[in-house]
Amino acid sequence: MFGFKEIKQKLQQIALKALGLERNERLLQEGLQELAALENELTPIMINQIKFAPTDLIIKLYELENMTLVIKAAIIAALARTESRGAHYRLDYPKKESSWLKNITV
Repeated sequence: MFGFKEIKQKLQQIALKALGLERNERLLQEGLQELAALENELTPIMINQIKFAPTDLIIKLYELENMTLVIKAAIIAALARTESRGAHYRLDYPKKESSWLKNITV
């Protein structure tokens, strides 16, 4: 079993790799796959721990769950936006597109 620090570092590594300065579909898809694998590994642990865990442990478990959800939402939104705009730079879609003058809600 991982410790909280190791899981948090793994989530940060996934986010940095997938959502770094330069993005492309391959890295974003890999990030989603790595995130799914980590979730599958952690879900049974979290379910078993949360029933009898002290409050500080429950808070850490929810923090990890929230980090996972935010990273997943950001990757899904980055995959959906097939253009480069502001801090979102896609190597596979380097130009701004006027059709993308809208927000993505996840």
